[in-house]
Amino acid sequence: MMAMLKKLAASASKPEDIWAIHDSLTEQRKAIDTKYDYRYSQLVFVFARLLREKWIEEQDLEGLGEEKLQAIRLLAFG
Repeated sequence: MMAMLKKLAASASKPEDIWAIHDSLTEQRKAIDTKYDYRYSQLVFVFARLLREKWIEEQDLEGLGEEKLQAIRLLAFG
C-alpha cells in the first residue's frame, strides 16, 4: 500500500489528483477494517474470509467449537 501511495503521489500533477489518492486510501482502509474486524460478533465472518482468501488454514482454527467451525466453513466455501 505504501508503494502504491508513493506512486500515486509522485504522479499527481493537479489538485484533483489528491482527491483520487484520498479516495483510494479510504477504499483500502475500509477493506482492511472489514477484513480484520476483531469484535466478537464478527469473528466467524472474519475467520471465514481469511480462510477463503487462504490467509489461514482450517488447522489454525483448532479449538473452536464444531458449530462455529461449520458456520465458518459454510461462509468460506458455501
